[in-house]
Formats: sequence, structure tokens, C-alpha cells
Amino acid sequence: MIRSLALLLLFVGKISVADEASAPASESASFERLSPDESWAMDHARLDRGIHLLTPTPVRPHSSLVIIDHRNSIPVKEDPLDNLFGFDGGNLKIGLGLRVGLRDDLDVGVYRQNGTTETFDTYEFDARWRLFGEEPRPATVALRAGASLFIDTKAQDAVGGFCQLLLSRSLFPRLFVSSALLFHSDSTNPGKLSSDPNDSFGFGGLASFRMSDTIITNIEIVSTLGGYGADHPIYAASLKFVTHRHTFSLVLTNTQHIGADGLVTNSTRAVADTIVGFSITREID
Repeated sequence: MIRSLALLLLFVGKISVADEASAPASESASFERLSPDESWAMDHARLDRGIHLLTPTPVRPHSSLVIIDHRNSIPVKEDPLDNLFGFDGGNLKIGLGLRVGLRDDLDVGVYRQNGTTETFDTYEFDARWRLFGEEPRPATVALRAGASLFIDTKAQDAVGGFCQLLLSRSLFPRLFVSSALLFHSDSTNPGKLSSDPNDSFGFGGLASFRMSDTIITNIEIVSTLGGYGADHPIYAASLKFVTHRHTFSLVLTNTQHIGADGLVTNSTRAVADTIVGFSITREID
């Protein structure tokens, strides 16, 4: 029994050493590996996003990340027991996405959102290129660019382009902050009129605190700086559960719009109209 246990421990130790040696050097500066002493960070899902905002960290090379997003329409305050905090309401916004890691510094993605109050579904195609990591530089920086295709059932289809500048920094072993400059040439919003400007330019910020090995709290704020924007900046808070290659987030926010076209336009909902939702990511090696 003791001999078998010793052999098992030796085998596990060899695997750990091999994994450590094969990990890219750039990972040591990412939120995924916050410090050499935090062994839990190495084997967990790579955190390429906060709630709505993507971080500069691409998906692992030769891996795929499946994304499932769900946002209710009915505010939490409206008959919370009858509506199950909004989950029992209609006009649910569903996002389905896939990201593929091509290199340690580059991934590509496709993402679809269904139309709710809109007459169109949105398909988003993009690439994210990490320019450099935060060590020895002060921050990790990445560029994300792509196109949104609007498939309209009642009008002509349309297309728009977007670009984002993403920056992040690990401030302390468990605290991570990220920011983003956002632009979309044909942004969307439930309150947007045909007479409003087509484009929108905005800024977003994310703070993530790792409470334990498997629990992370996230806070995000996104505000329109130019072009079209609704009255209320977008805010979101989430409790994220992280396991091996998998995350589940319970989300509170004032927007249904998760894609690049709607995230940059503020929200028509005030803080009092907070809705609930969830996000799931699953990494496949």
C-alpha cells in the first residue's frame, strides 16, 4: 500500500514538473498565474474575459473556448417570486460563441446574439492579438478587431466594423484590473433611432478579485464617450466559479447587449432596472 502510494505521488510530481516546463513564459505575467506559489491558477480555466469585456489574454494555443451567455429582460424587482427574478420572463437574450487559440498571442472568435426587441440577429467575427505582456512592461496590451453582421428578417442586412484596445495589470496576487477603448462603426441599442449617429466610441473598466481558489468577483463599468449613446452607463457585477477549464458566472447588469455593437452604446435601463443572467465558458483542449 505504502509503495503504491509513493509511486502515485512520484507520477503526479513528474506530471506537474512537465506541465510547468511546457507552459509558455508569457503566462507568468497573466492573471491565470498570479504568482509562482499559487498552484491552483495553473490548472484552471484561462480567464480571457471579465463579464462583458474581453481581457488581453487569448485562449490557449490549440484550444477552443465555448461561450454561452444568457440575459433576462424582466428586471429583478418586478414580481421577483412570480418571475423567478426575471428568468420566467420573455425576450431572453442568448449569446453563443466559440474562440480558437492559434498562437500564445493570437486567437479568433465567432459570436451570435439573437434578436429580442430587435428585428435582427447579430453575428460577430474577430481576432485578438496580444502585443506584449506586462513584464517587464507596465501592462499587458492587445488589439481586437472584427466585423458585426446583422441578419434582419424585416429589412436589409447590414455590416459594421469594430476595434478595441485592451490593457490589463495584476496589481496584487489576487487583484486584477483591465480597461478597454471601444469603437463600433454601426452600433446598436433598443432606443437608437435612424436619425442617431451610426458609430459609437466608449471606455470600459474591469476589476477582478480572486476570493479563493475557485471564486472570483468581477465589477465592470462601460460608458459611451462619443457618437451614439443612451442615458445610462453600463454596469455589471458577477460572482464567477472557476474549475478545471470551466467557468460559471451569475451576473447582475443593466444591459442585455453583450456584443461589441451594443456594449459601446450605454444602456436604456437605469440601475433600478437591473436584470440577472449567467455566463458559461468551457475550454476544450
